[in-house]
Amino acid sequence: MKLLKNRKVLILLIAFVLSLILIAVDAVIYSGLSDMVKTQGAAEKFRGTSKLAFGQVTAFYKAGVTGSEDDIYSFRAALDTEYVNASLETPKNGSLYKDAYSMTSTVDAKGLRGTANLEAVGIGGDWFFFHPLKLRSGSYLNGTDLMKDVVILDEAAAWRLFGGYELTGMTMEIGEKRFTIAGVVEREKDEASLAAYSGEPGIFMHYSALSEMLGGGEESDFSQSGWITEYEVVGADPIKGFLKNVVENNFPSAVVVNNTDRFAPGNILKLAKNSGTRSMIKEAVAFPYWENAARYVEDKLFVLISFLLLVSFFPIACVVITAVKLISKGLKTLKEKIPEYRERALERRYERKAGR
Repeated sequence: MKLLKNRKVLILLIAFVLSLILIAVDAVIYSGLSDMVKTQGAAEKFRGTSKLAFGQVTAFYKAGVTGSEDDIYSFRAALDTEYVNASLETPKNGSLYKDAYSMTSTVDAKGLRGTANLEAVGIGGDWFFFHPLKLRSGSYLNGTDLMKDVVILDEAAAWRLFGGYELTGMTMEIGEKRFTIAGVVEREKDEASLAAYSGEPGIFMHYSALSEMLGGGEESDFSQSGWITEYEVVGADPIKGFLKNVVENNFPSAVVVNNTDRFAPGNILKLAKNSGTRSMIKEAVAFPYWENAARYVEDKLFVLISFLLLVSFFPIACVVITAVKLISKGLKTLKEKIPEYRERALERRYERKAGR
């Protein structure tokens, strides 16, 4: 009987240790996945050493609806006003927020080695702050650049058009226009981005240059109406949800995503509330690959945290049961000892009286 009991205890101990190992492995995998998609970490990067809370929010226009740069300027003015109302002062030589916007299309390009149809992303603002693609050569584009006839190629496009990656300063043709290559970037190699991106060779160019080409020129009505499909901002978030509310109020024709701490366990657990409807597309919106990559990670993390909760049940139950047994045993022992302690106290009392 004692041998059987010892064997049972040993099995429980082994199961307890194995469950702890599984929990540790799950936590390590969770941490790695959380840091996989770099597009979701702009708030922490922008905050730096500031003591203010910062948030990151993205607005995706619904299908058939696009925005213009005038919409961006109006939003910036509205956000500045909201910060003034919240008594936030712009830091010296700094800013309370940083933003970017983009559109996507395809273009036919020609280089020294050949031609290719490229996936084109027209960018504005500080787009590469939110999308830190690794540079193979050259430098990034920025919305404040005076020259708009510069582009960045990804590795696939660089190899297809030129057969190399050191292309800074070289020229290429898009349609009937000539552009200068500012640099070459490496696409994300993480599991989520590889699953989300279709893999076509790509090019990054200034929003104004791409929209002008697609609109048929600066005087095109369609070009002036805007082609922006995505806007993202990182900035001070004095009250949780402050920045998200400002974005929602100013982009009513968009699906707004709060990227702040998106992969934190608490936010991942919230996915359980709409687990049945998450895959139902009730609003027509074509998410870019980087948003699809983030959603891919969310789904993976939801599975991991669900498994973590399931595995955690056994060791927690063991600890609780053991604690209850120990407390119960302690109370029982104390109950048995109290009469003995009381009797000893009385004996000492009588002894002291007899001594007197």
